[in-house]
Amino acid sequence: MSARILFKSFLVGLAFALLFFAASCIDQKNMILSIDFESKDFSQWRNACGKCFFSLGNGQYIERDPKGVNGFSGVYSGGKKRNESASSFLPLDTDLKIEFSLLFDENFDVESKGTVAQVIGWQKGCFEGGMFHLRYEKGRWGYWMRNLDAGHDYISDIKIPKGEWIDVVVDAKFSSKKDGYFFTEIKQGDKTIKYDIIENSATFKNCPRGPYIKAGLYGDYKERDLLYVDNVRVSFSRPVK
Repeated sequence: MSARILFKSFLVGLAFALLFFAASCIDQKNMILSIDFESKDFSQWRNACGKCFFSLGNGQYIERDPKGVNGFSGVYSGGKKRNESASSFLPLDTDLKIEFSLLFDENFDVESKGTVAQVIGWQKGCFEGGMFHLRYEKGRWGYWMRNLDAGHDYISDIKIPKGEWIDVVVDAKFSSKKDGYFFTEIKQGDKTIKYDIIENSATFKNCPRGPYIKAGLYGDYKERDLLYVDNVRVSFSRPVK
C-alpha cells in the first residue's frame, strides 16, 4: 500500500474520530441527568430511596443486566408500599427529553398494580400541580395524571412483556403557561406505543423548584415483583448553544 493511500486512510479515520468527539461534546452539553448504575450503587440518584419504608439494601440492589445488554442495573423489589429513587430538580419552561429503560422480571405478578415511574413536584403546594405517573395495571400500561388543566386515569389494553427491556421516551415541557406538553413513547419489541398525554396547556405550577423524576415500585406490589431500571437520562431536547 502506498504512502499516499495510507495518508488518506489516516485522514478519513481522523475525520470520523473528530466527528464522534464533537457529537459526544454536544450530547454532554445537553445532558442534565444520566444514571446508568455502573457505579454499582445508587449514588447517581439525588435520593436513593425517597420516603421508603425500609432501609436501603432491604429492597434495592445492583445486578448485572439479565439480558446482557447493559452492564449493571438497579433492581427494585415489591412487598412494600414504596420503593423508588428520586432525581435532582428538572428545569421549568424548557423542552426536555426524559428517557429510561425498564425490565419486568419473568415472575412479576400479573395482578399487581402501581406506579413504575413518575414526574411530580417537590413541595406540598406543587404536588397536585403537575403529576404524571406511568403505571403497571395488572399487566397492562396505565397512566395517572393530576394537572392544572386536566386530571384523569387511563388504562390501556396493551400488555407489558416480561423479561425484556422496554425503552420509554418522554418529551415534555413543564410550564405554568399554556405552552406545556407531555408526550410518551414506549418501545417494546418491534412495537412502539405513543401517548400524547397533554399539550398546549399548563403542565406545572409556578413553583420555586421544578419537578423531579422517580423510578421504582410504588403501590400494590408483591414481594416477588422485581423491576430492573437502567439508562435514566434527562436532556435538553433543543441544542444548547
